[in-house]
Amino acid sequence: MKRVCLCLPLKNLDYCKAVVKVYKLYYVELRLDLSELTNSELEELILLCKEFDIQLIATFHLDLKVATDEDIIKAHLQLRKALELGCDIVDIDINTPEKSRTLLANFAKERGCKVIFSYHNFEFCDSEEVLKFYVQRGIDLGGDYIKIATVAHSNNEKNRVMRLYKEFTPSKLLVFCMGEKWRRTRFTAVKKGSPFQYIALNPLTNCAPGQNTLFDFERVSFPDFGCIKFPESKSIFQRSVIAAALSSGTSYFHYTNGEYQELCDDSLMSLAIAKSYGACINNYENKIFCIDATGITPGEKISSRRRVINVGESGLLARISLILTSFISSNYTIKGKGTLLKRDLSAVAREVEQMGLKIELTDGKFLPANVNGKIVGGNYSVSGKESSQLISALLFALPLCTEGSVLAVQDVKSFPYIALTCDILKKFDIKINILHCDLNNGSIIFQIPGNQSYKSTNLNVEADWSSVALTLVAGTIIGQTISFGVTPKSIQADSDILEVLKRCHASVVIEEVPGQNLAVICASRGVMLPFEYDISSCPDLFPALFLLALRCSGVSVIKGIDRLNNKESNRAETFMEEFSKLGNVFFYQQDNNLFIEGGYLKTLQGGVEVDSHNDHRLAMALMIASYMCDETVVITNYDCVNKSFPAFFKYFGNIRYE
Repeated sequence: MKRVCLCLPLKNLDYCKAVVKVYKLYYVELRLDLSELTNSELEELILLCKEFDIQLIATFHLDLKVATDEDIIKAHLQLRKALELGCDIVDIDINTPEKSRTLLANFAKERGCKVIFSYHNFEFCDSEEVLKFYVQRGIDLGGDYIKIATVAHSNNEKNRVMRLYKEFTPSKLLVFCMGEKWRRTRFTAVKKGSPFQYIALNPLTNCAPGQNTLFDFERVSFPDFGCIKFPESKSIFQRSVIAAALSSGTSYFHYTNGEYQELCDDSLMSLAIAKSYGACINNYENKIFCIDATGITPGEKISSRRRVINVGESGLLARISLILTSFISSNYTIKGKGTLLKRDLSAVAREVEQMGLKIELTDGKFLPANVNGKIVGGNYSVSGKESSQLISALLFALPLCTEGSVLAVQDVKSFPYIALTCDILKKFDIKINILHCDLNNGSIIFQIPGNQSYKSTNLNVEADWSSVALTLVAGTIIGQTISFGVTPKSIQADSDILEVLKRCHASVVIEEVPGQNLAVICASRGVMLPFEYDISSCPDLFPALFLLALRCSGVSVIKGIDRLNNKESNRAETFMEEFSKLGNVFFYQQDNNLFIEGGYLKTLQGGVEVDSHNDHRLAMALMIASYMCDETVVITNYDCVNKSFPAFFKYFGNIRYE
């Protein structure tokens, strides 16, 4: 990269060092006016840059119209210090007071360093005579390079600036127009003979309006996945549909992204269960659909006729149906399919036996299950260690009991999902009181009045943050993604990916829609620092974090991986098994933690066949990882993505699956 100068954000020494080690740069600009590094940290960074034979440019931008004598002295001393520490080039504002300008330029020349005399105009474009004057003045002062950076308000003004390359020796000029509209003038400058152009690491570290990024420079090598529209959050959708089926009246569902998406398999299954409870589903062309239901009245007589409910592959629907169907029939069977038939549900049977339900599971663990009895209210103590979905199921059911209940939960896991359940139940006028909450020790006590009735309501269904997390990570590790219609301030646990990406210094830009809790989020490839994250409360974030770790510069740690044992697959094991086949993946497990070594330039070998194990998250992660591979990857059983994101291959389709 001989023709670009990276304007390095001097905020975090470790991050700066990671950038230097990754990119084979020739020029780096140190913006001392923006620096948060100490003198010793700056010295350490400069020494590292010298090891990589990087030409360092020291600059300190001042608005000389308002700068005080103290400001000018501070800038002078910091630039002089940078030269003493080993910088190769100093950038001096041509309008700096003569004494300071001359002393600094002479000091640079005595040390064998080069000088850039620069002129900036952020307000208007000067006349051609004025522009020529500043270039010639810089040459007369002995400048090795002359930098002219000015705004332009028309094509004529842009041409006026760029004509300087015809009037003077191009190899001495760093001339371009600022602003988004004229960002291409920075590329044109290089074509005309300019020694380099100034670029930013990512959009978050732009030092000037219209500055191009490393990704812009490298764009031809990286894929742009475009604007991605996401399916509904199945966590919100499933809970809302079941609550609507229990309500008396009509509940209306709106999509927050403004456009109807193809429902995923788990969401479709929740609609099927709602129908089996007697609800009527209607679709509308205006992006709304509704659920009509007669509701369930606590204490009403229930049928003894055996009912059969199929929950598909959904663990949440399985646990809810095992308990909630007791208000429809006292004798019923719950069936499932696919990976759900391998998931241990014995904890549900064990915990609800005290509540009046007898669940007979196949081999004592699995579906199909025959259930007898009806859940009754009371004072109960249960463990949430196995799954938060059991607690959510009880919160759905206990309000329908004629008696009030107190539910004490120990070993709480995935509390954000329990909070999501409470939030949705509140929308359907269900009252749940929290008497005690100590998440540090994993204990909650709920007080749940009995004899309640669900009331219909209008709902906004957010985009699925588990899917958003994967696509944002895809942008940061392999190219660029634009996520459309996302709810940035979401109760969904996986929205925490934004905080992780922030800690990693990932290039993520959020543009919120005025007046709405919606945003468009752009994620682009860049250098990232390693991270540590505990997935105990949001295990569905693991696939995104696993991918992210592969491209962070160092060793990342994912904690709490025991929460992955009872998903569609044992995700910790299957991810390690399948990603090991791709080659050049280094990780190890210690106790309940997974350590993954990554790097910005890391590529995987590929050229193999991998299996999704019918796990939709693994299939999507392998598909994204295939873009990092040198050779084609074949993914078997890839259609399991329909469980959560049916349109996934529309965006990430890459003839690397069969």
